[in-house]
Order: sequence, then C-alpha cells, then structure tokens
Amino acid sequence: MKAQITLTLWTGPAYGIVKRVVVPYEEIVDVRSQMDHYAEEHGLTLALAGEDGKSCLYWNDEGKMIRLAAEEL
Repeated sequence: MKAQITLTLWTGPAYGIVKRVVVPYEEIVDVRSQMDHYAEEHGLTLALAGEDGKSCLYWNDEGKMIRLAAEEL
C-alpha cells in the first residue's frame, strides 16, 4: 500500500490540533509496525489501537494524546 503516516497532536481548545507527516509517502507493507516503530523511537505509550490497524492513539511523556494514522495515496 502506498501511504504516509501522520501525527496529530491535540494542543487544547485554544489552539486546536497540530498535524504533520512523520513517514512520507512510500510503499508500506505493515502500517501498524511502522507506527509502533515511530512511537517506540519517540517514547510514546500505546493507549488504543484501531481495529483496522491503520490508526492508533498514544500518550507522550507530557500526558498529551497523539494519534498516528496511515493515509493512503
């Protein structure tokens, strides 16, 4: 699947969200392992995984919720 992994950080009601690409478009065989690898490298803790394996919610060390998701091309 040709996809990119995006990170979405909720910054609070005053600022909304910040979204950025953390793994650019490429052929990704196992999306979930790519997200888990990124999360491990950046000290994120898994909170909830989507049933399809294409999105997960994590906590960072500041207690903020972060969403990693695959966006297909």
